[in-house]
Amino acid sequence: MAIRINLKRLYRNYADVRESELKKAIAKNTDIIISCDEIPGQTMTLTPHDLNTRVAAITKTKGSITGELYNIYSFKWQRDATKELI
Repeated sequence: MAIRINLKRLYRNYADVRESELKKAIAKNTDIIISCDEIPGQTMTLTPHDLNTRVAAITKTKGSITGELYNIYSFKWQRDATKELI
């Protein structure tokens, strides 16, 4: 079963995924399906292979509540050709 992530916005046409979500998908060998409030009805699917090969940038971020450091993985937005958000 795919992991679904809804983003509020894209940053310079990149979708940011937290490291914990990425690790869950890799461990389960499942896809991540990303939707975004800025572009309703469109999704982007990242396969387990894509999670390792399509990463455009990795940014170390500090959590605002816990202060814990974690990585954000950025992927260039590439909408699915046939899949639409229902």
